[in-house]
Amino acid sequence: MPPRIAWQDIQENTFTRWTNDELKLRGLHINSLKDDLKDGLMLINLMEIISGKSLGKYNKHPIIIQQKLENLTIALKFIQSEGLKLVNIGPEDIVQGNMRCILGLIWTIILRYEINRNGGGEDLLKWIQSKIPEYGIKNFTKDWNDGRALNALINALRPDLCKDHMDLDKKKKLANARRGIETADKEMGVDKLVLPEEMIHKRVDKQAMMTYLAQFRNLKDTNAAYRVRAFGEGLHKGIKETKAPFFVERPTDAKGEIKIKVLNEDGKEVSCDITKAESPAGYEKLAVSYVPQKAGVYKVHVTLDDKHVPGSVFTVVVEEDLSIGGSMLIINHLPCSSSSSSLQLYWL
Repeated sequence: MPPRIAWQDIQENTFTRWTNDELKLRGLHINSLKDDLKDGLMLINLMEIISGKSLGKYNKHPIIIQQKLENLTIALKFIQSEGLKLVNIGPEDIVQGNMRCILGLIWTIILRYEINRNGGGEDLLKWIQSKIPEYGIKNFTKDWNDGRALNALINALRPDLCKDHMDLDKKKKLANARRGIETADKEMGVDKLVLPEEMIHKRVDKQAMMTYLAQFRNLKDTNAAYRVRAFGEGLHKGIKETKAPFFVERPTDAKGEIKIKVLNEDGKEVSCDITKAESPAGYEKLAVSYVPQKAGVYKVHVTLDDKHVPGSVFTVVVEEDLSIGGSMLIINHLPCSSSSSSLQLYWL
């Protein structure tokens, strides 16, 4: 019997997958929204990726709490400067792992940069209704539980796929949802932001489903290389004479030859150690590492059949050593649990 899933878990899982879908353009990856946003680096990178703008200077190696708070303040101020309204959230809420605040923040970002990209939530629903009027879709939750509407949407956008969607057995909802999600991922480049067992859940999260379905309206590249994911520290930072590791993961049905090439600042190739790593079902994963012998800017190429995967070519800044530096920072903080503001002073 499959484990029980709460709607909150569905939302957190989807938001984590969406964040990783964006972060892969820089070879980054998170395992937990609660734990992996605390130093501000992932949030800064996420905002730079989806906005196409630089957030300026920040602590690239935050170690002490004040440096992490400074990074988070930079990210939150940028988000506000983009016109997004943040209600009762400050850097300390993220450091403390307040999931209500964190999920609210990520949803605000998704709503602006994914859902509202081609119109808002109501526009998304109307778009879906225009594509599959025969299913009478009225919401983003229970109308998708049996998986048939998903297969119909795929067929509406790709008439060569899921032609038998009307003949699918409503009782076989898990199989229907799995078929649709797998087909959309493989044939259309729609990432698996929601899993089959989550879609058929009687309390499937509305925001999770909106995030997933918005991808169909905002279709991305569908070549096989786009389905490969490269991530890890060795794709964005390094220390001289220290191993720089990263991973390359692809679906087993994304066939082709993976090539990995690391070039130092002089354009000379750096040798890599490549081994097979443990991977989830349906995927193949490579563990890769290299040792930069001098400081400078390195380039990492990851390709599938000579086509670059998302984020490649990666730019890696290799430093002489890891150092701590900082400055004074004033944080005007609105705690998530209170409407009263507090002014705090930190020395970095």
